[in-house]
Amino acid sequence: MVGEELGLVNYWGSIWKKRWLVIAVTVIAPIVATLIYPPGRPAVESFIQADVPAELEIDIKQIVDTINQSSANGSLPAVLNLQLPRFPAVWAEAGPDASQIRVVVQDGDIQTAKTILQTIVAHFNKRIRQRWTEKYPERALRDSVELLSTARISRSRFISEELTIGLAIGLGFFGAALLACVLEYRKDKKRRPAA
Repeated sequence: MVGEELGLVNYWGSIWKKRWLVIAVTVIAPIVATLIYPPGRPAVESFIQADVPAELEIDIKQIVDTINQSSANGSLPAVLNLQLPRFPAVWAEAGPDASQIRVVVQDGDIQTAKTILQTIVAHFNKRIRQRWTEKYPERALRDSVELLSTARISRSRFISEELTIGLAIGLGFFGAALLACVLEYRKDKKRRPAA
């Protein structure tokens, strides 16, 4: 028991001797964490309902992949034939229902996002109508793709900013305390001659 207490006192003494290192790392860790993992930017999200006729053999995944690939390679403005001064990042994923697509526009301006979302809907309706007309020229087709929900602003993050900073402070403190103990241990080991 006395040996354990002495060891714990030594650890606290090591941390106290290196307190400026501990404080510096504890302060720097959240700054680095926010640089590496910046706070969530506002995003506008909406759901698109895509009731594509089964005869066309167009899967929801194809629409999602088209949006994501065009956004990733920067060709989405050209694909949509949409001219904006600054085109935000856009990504899509399958929605909760088999015929729904969740589309997120990484921009806080809801009007720009609505324009992009409406243009995506119009683009896919046009493509589906063209394929339908090629396959069944005598039959009419109603619009298959529509905005299901109104666009709303959200924060697209999996971890909140407060949690990120809290984890960085905690990990920074414990990492610095461990570093202080290791440095003190190495210093003591150099001072003591080998037996």
